[in-house]
Amino acid sequence: MNWKELFKPHILERGYDYYRSGKVEILEKSDNEVDAVVSGSDEYYVNIRFSHGDVDEVYCDCPYANDGYDCKHMAAVLYALEAPESIRSTYFDDTEKMINEAEPELIREFLNKVVRYDEELKDKFVRFLKSKNEQIKISEYKSHLESLRLRYSDEYGYIDWRSTYCFLNDVKELLTECTEKLIEENRLFDAFEIVKYYYGEIIVTDIDDDGDICAFQNTCLEILQQIAELSDMDTKRKLFETSLEMLSQKFGDLSDMFLYYIKNCFTETEFLDAMLKYSGKKLSMKCSDYELEKWALYHLKLMDLLKYDDEKIMHYAEKYLHFSGIRNYLTDRYASKSDFKTAIKILESTLEYVSTSVWDSKNLHMKLKELYRQNADKKNYIRELWIILTEYDLTDIDVYVEFKSLFDADEWEEVRERLYSSMKNQAMLPEYFIEEQLTDRLASYIYANKNINLIEQYEPYLIKDYSEFILSEYADYLNSAAKQTADRSTYRRWADKLRHMKKIKGGKECVDEIIFNWRTIYRNRPAMMQEISNVYDED
Repeated sequence: MNWKELFKPHILERGYDYYRSGKVEILEKSDNEVDAVVSGSDEYYVNIRFSHGDVDEVYCDCPYANDGYDCKHMAAVLYALEAPESIRSTYFDDTEKMINEAEPELIREFLNKVVRYDEELKDKFVRFLKSKNEQIKISEYKSHLESLRLRYSDEYGYIDWRSTYCFLNDVKELLTECTEKLIEENRLFDAFEIVKYYYGEIIVTDIDDDGDICAFQNTCLEILQQIAELSDMDTKRKLFETSLEMLSQKFGDLSDMFLYYIKNCFTETEFLDAMLKYSGKKLSMKCSDYELEKWALYHLKLMDLLKYDDEKIMHYAEKYLHFSGIRNYLTDRYASKSDFKTAIKILESTLEYVSTSVWDSKNLHMKLKELYRQNADKKNYIRELWIILTEYDLTDIDVYVEFKSLFDADEWEEVRERLYSSMKNQAMLPEYFIEEQLTDRLASYIYANKNINLIEQYEPYLIKDYSEFILSEYADYLNSAAKQTADRSTYRRWADKLRHMKKIKGGKECVDEIIFNWRTIYRNRPAMMQEISNVYDED
C-alpha cells in the first residue's frame, strides 16, 4: 500500500514542508520500526512500525494524533525515510568555511544569478546592504510585513494552511533581522515596539493556524526578554508602562503575552508594587471566575514576593478559597514551611466548596492524605486513604499499595475485605486482585462482568488456569459480531483474533470449528472468506 493514502492531502503537504525544513530527526531505525522526533510548535515523538515493507502502525504524541487522526508529523517522518540516504545524511555545517574559501568573483557571480530569479532573496540582500550603510527604519519593516501578508493571502485576506508555515517563518525572519539591528544600534524601545506591532498584526490576521502562531509568540517573547535584560532602569520603566497598557487589550492572546512578559522580566520591587495595585484593581472589577482566580492567584504570589506576613496573606485569600488554584497555592506554601497544621486547616475548611465536583473533591482528599502523612497523623492518614479508595472511581493502584503498607499481614486480610465491600465503584477490583494474586477472584469478577475488553486486558493473568473460559468468551464475541456484515479491515481484525486464539491451549480446535461454521453460514462474503483463509498461512 502507498503510505500517502493514509493522509489527507493538506496533511501530506504540511508533512512535506516539515521534512523539507529539516524538522525531522531519526532517533532509531530498524527494518521493522522507526523512532523519530519532529519539531514544530513543540517537539513530538513519532513511532512507525512496518510489516512486510508496508506501514503497519503509526503513532505520534501530538494533540491532533491523540484525537485519532494521522498527522503531519507522521507524514514528515515517512517523507524523510523515503529520501535517499545520501540526502538524509547531508549536513551543510561547513557552509561558512566554504564561503570564506571561495573566490570573491565566484560569490559575486552566484549572487548575480540567484537574485535575478529569486525576488525574496533579492529583497533580503537589499535590506542587508541598507542595514550596513544607514540606520534601520521601523516604518519600512512595517511595510515589509504588509507585503508579506498580501503575498500569502487570498483575495479575502485569508492565509490558508498551505501558506501558514512559510508566511510565519518569513515574518519571523523579518522580525529577527529588524530587532537584531535595532539592538545593535541600542534602540531598545524601538525593538520592543516592532515586536509589539508584529505580534499584534499577526493575531488579527485571518490565518489557518496549526500551532505555528504559538511558536511565533515564543520567538517574540525571547526577543522581548533580551531587550529587558539589556535595558537600563529608565528604559525598563518605559517598557513596563507600555506592557501594562497592553493588558487591557481586547485580544486575549496579546494581553496574555505581555502579562507573561511582565511576570518574568520585571521582578524589581517597584514593578511588583505596581502590579499588586493593578491586580487589586482587576479583582474589584466584574469578570469571569477564570479571570478572578487568575488574578487572585497572581495577587497572592505578588504579596509573597513582597514579603507580606502570613496573617495578611491569609486574610486576603479567605474570600477566594473556593478556587482550587488558591487552595493548592496556600497549602503548598505552608507545607513547604512544614506548617502542616495550617495547610490541613485550609483544606478541611474548604471541603464544602468542592462537594459537587468529583474531580476537585478527590484531589483535595489526595492532598489531605499527603499532609497527614507528612505530619505523622496516622489515624487521619488512614481515614483519607479509605475515603479515596471507597468513594472515587479508578483510583491509582499506588494508593491501594500505600494503604496496604499501613497494616500488618495478620490484620490486612480483614481490612482488605471490608475495603472491597465498601467500594462504591468496583471497577478497580481486578487491579487489586492482581496485586493480591487472587487469580480465582479475578476470574469470577470477569465472568460476572462479561466484557471482551476486560477479557483481553486480563488474559495474561488468567491464561494459565482459565484458557477454556477465555476461548469460549472470544468465540461467543466473534460469532455474535459475525452476524452483521462488516468492512475488510474488520474482517482482518477478526482473523487476527483467530490467529491469537490458535496460540492458546485448545485454541486450534476452537478456531477450526469457528471457521468451519463461518464458511458455511457466510460463504457469500468473499472478503471475509479471504481473510479467514489467511488464518492458516502460518501453519
